[in-house]
Amino acid sequence: MSFIYNILIILVALLTPILSLFLPKLKERNRYWKDSLSAIGDGWQNTIWFHSASMGEFEQAKPVVEYIKATHPNIRIVCTFFSPSGYNTQRQYKFADAICYLPMDTYWNVQHFISAVKPIAVVFVRYEIWLNYLSALHNANIPTYLINATYPTILGKVGIAKPFYKLCFNKFTKIYAVNTDEYAKFLSLQLDTEIISSSDTRMDRIMAKVTDAQATPVVSRSLFGDDKLVLVAGSVWNEDVDVIVAAVQMLGEHNIRIIFVPHEPTTEHIQYIQRMLPASVLLSEIGAQQIDCDVIVDSIGKLLKLYGIADIAYIGGAFGVGVHSITEPAGYGIPLATGSNCFNSPDTKPLLATGALTIIHNADMLCNWFKEVADANVRLRMGNAASKYIAENTGTSKVIAEVIVGG
Repeated sequence: MSFIYNILIILVALLTPILSLFLPKLKERNRYWKDSLSAIGDGWQNTIWFHSASMGEFEQAKPVVEYIKATHPNIRIVCTFFSPSGYNTQRQYKFADAICYLPMDTYWNVQHFISAVKPIAVVFVRYEIWLNYLSALHNANIPTYLINATYPTILGKVGIAKPFYKLCFNKFTKIYAVNTDEYAKFLSLQLDTEIISSSDTRMDRIMAKVTDAQATPVVSRSLFGDDKLVLVAGSVWNEDVDVIVAAVQMLGEHNIRIIFVPHEPTTEHIQYIQRMLPASVLLSEIGAQQIDCDVIVDSIGKLLKLYGIADIAYIGGAFGVGVHSITEPAGYGIPLATGSNCFNSPDTKPLLATGALTIIHNADMLCNWFKEVADANVRLRMGNAASKYIAENTGTSKVIAEVIVGG
């Protein structure tokens, strides 16, 4: 299994220059990953290395990183990303001593990187695992943890993947499953590694962000008027925009103002929404005047704070590849709606059970949801259910951090 994996990794490494011609993100990564390693200084000690695939996973790492820094300021933190979207947006993160790209998982890259970082512990977030890194860390007796772990969906589709994943998972010191359902799935693999039923560390991040967002909003809620309901449509794709616009048109006369936050605020995506809503305004164009139309967010990093001024939230992605984070808006105590492909999120089932989340399949259903949440009492009930779910699942970051530092 290891031999086959290494053959594939070498092939990918050799083909990367060619693949970069067709994949812009890979091209950017390939151009800058070596230079990014200069952030790692010489002679480091007491270093804990955190690896996240991208920005979303890093939000789950942050509460653990920040607890460690607050309680053990002499520990150095190295954070790595595979994706440019993570590296570019988080490279100034003040709680990390070094941020860089993760070198490709070839034998020589692995040996060089680990010898440079000299970690006393390593944390991988959610699902990104690399066999050669894990093997080297395991052989060196360096404690390695997988946090917010979710069971790989591929195991339900491709049975031959099971031996590979079992090999990888058995290299970890501990695996913290993100909830009881994922815990049960990991137990079914009959691993040698200790599996621990936990909760999402992002809950702690969300609780901290809620307070910050309310104190320093991106835009004032008062600009929309007290008689309007503000819907934040977070991380939306074109398919989400189509459904939302159609649902609003079905309503006819309505009092909803929508803040559209594209999954990626590229010119193409922004222009698509503008064609659907020609009267809309870009967030960057908003001043101090009253907002009498829908808003399109044309920059990154605003979504989590924008949920702070929302009365209701729609979470995008679930008419395509899978829903974005539904826990982020839940922390603000507001009703939630999303499309049907939302069970990639481990929080979907419990939020459905509480009544905080509604799954919609088409514009008709979303229109009906808009009518339902127009009632302030309904919004209060759904919002309280969302807040309660988040509050009951906080505190995990401290538990995991203390294990890592003491491990």
